[in-house]
Amino acid sequence: MAVVVDQLLFGLVHDFLKVYLPKQKCASPHTIKAYRTTLELLLDYVQQEKGIALAGITFEMLDSAMVNAFLVNLAHERQCSASTQNHRLACIRAFFKYAAMMEPAAAIHQREIQKVTPKRVAAQPPRFMSEAAVKALLEQPDTSTKLGVRDQFFMILLYDTAARIHIHPHLWRHSRAMHLYQHGMDLTLVSQWLDHVNLETTLIYAHADTEHKRRAIEKVYGCIHGTLSYGGR
Repeated sequence: MAVVVDQLLFGLVHDFLKVYLPKQKCASPHTIKAYRTTLELLLDYVQQEKGIALAGITFEMLDSAMVNAFLVNLAHERQCSASTQNHRLACIRAFFKYAAMMEPAAAIHQREIQKVTPKRVAAQPPRFMSEAAVKALLEQPDTSTKLGVRDQFFMILLYDTAARIHIHPHLWRHSRAMHLYQHGMDLTLVSQWLDHVNLETTLIYAHADTEHKRRAIEKVYGCIHGTLSYGGR
């Protein structure tokens, strides 16, 4: 049996997966599996790159260059998306944060891993309902009943306040923001109203509003057509 060169590293890996996550953080089995898989993939990659046995891996080998190379390998060999790479990096960082917390000497290795920057993920356009769809939904509750009044009230509340909610009603927030933008509210004001930290976050509404773009193109085309027609008389 091979002698473990860096007992601190493997001791911390064991405690992280077997004690810290399940017993102190009360992480779900699914979450623990994600961390374990990430660390296994990283250690397997180091073995291949260094041409050594698992027991020969040390903290010093797990530097920012190695982790960066590991993420590139995930992209090329496993076709992992930027989001998946970032998830793997987050798992690695969580382990190194734990290591530094449990063993001050490991803090230097945590700082090294902080040099690895997450991959840039393209913002996804928001899903939103048309104004006609919102109107149709608001007309669905039977307002002659208490439950109907309640349901309509909550839908109006979600829409008019653009309430921030982690599940489907978030669609109301996107819809309200999009409709304000379509009716001429400046994106800077939309950003402030939505309480976005960065204006960049709000720009997704401009990118997603194909109907707004279509009307603008038609307006320009109409002006050009009118000018040409007038000039031809």
